[in-house]
Amino acid sequence: MSGLTVSAATPTHLAWSDEPLGTGPGLVYDLAGGGLMALHVSGPGPSTSCLSSGLASPSYDDTRANPAIGDGYFYLTRGRNSCAVGPFGSVPQAIDMLSCP
Repeated sequence: MSGLTVSAATPTHLAWSDEPLGTGPGLVYDLAGGGLMALHVSGPGPSTSCLSSGLASPSYDDTRANPAIGDGYFYLTRGRNSCAVGPFGSVPQAIDMLSCP
């Protein structure tokens, strides 16, 4: 996904560019994320969780508490439709196997 914007307000509002209309029927978005410190240690893996699944619009309000001082959050999004599930990035990787019902 491209065009990501993140607000500094609480809750944190994330928005990204919608996929083109010709992407396919039933387009929805999955959002995953986790803590930056865990990402630094192991990459997007066991510490990454599905934050939301089947979002009809390209946006999300994150209501988690502020991270600890010196830490932060990372977010990954992917599109899926009745034909296929896209990757959580520009190339397929292990995180794409994350269960995001």
